[in-house]
Amino acid sequence: MDTVFKHVLLVDSNRVSNFFNQIVLKKTKLIEHVISLDTCRQALDFLDQKKTLNPIPNIIFLSLNTPFMNGWEFLYKYESLRKNKESNIVILYDTELLKDEQYKLSQYPFVKAVINKNIDISVLHDVFEKINRKEDLQLMIS
Repeated sequence: MDTVFKHVLLVDSNRVSNFFNQIVLKKTKLIEHVISLDTCRQALDFLDQKKTLNPIPNIIFLSLNTPFMNGWEFLYKYESLRKNKESNIVILYDTELLKDEQYKLSQYPFVKAVINKNIDISVLHDVFEKINRKEDLQLMIS
């Protein structure tokens, strides 16, 4: 795959995970810029500013377990923030998702995949391929 994703947003309150995941994302050589934020509130503020200043991220990697505002609240607010969902969201999890959680995630068309919080480069390539092909198939859970 030769498509390069210009802007990627990483949202996770665990700074060690953010640091590690930034390294893995950059190793793919398919991403130009990675912006890392600690909270969902920061991410929503950033996206609200970006819609008037610059292009929004191609992909948002989002941890569901963040303090103050969790990933579920982010998804709900993000859905109302933009009428045209230009970002693809990849959910990062550190515990197994329940069936009802998987179902809830599948109701958001912009959520493309659910992957382990410790990002694996081969899984990333699968996710990027799916996003690049603009697949609207079932939610990818790795």
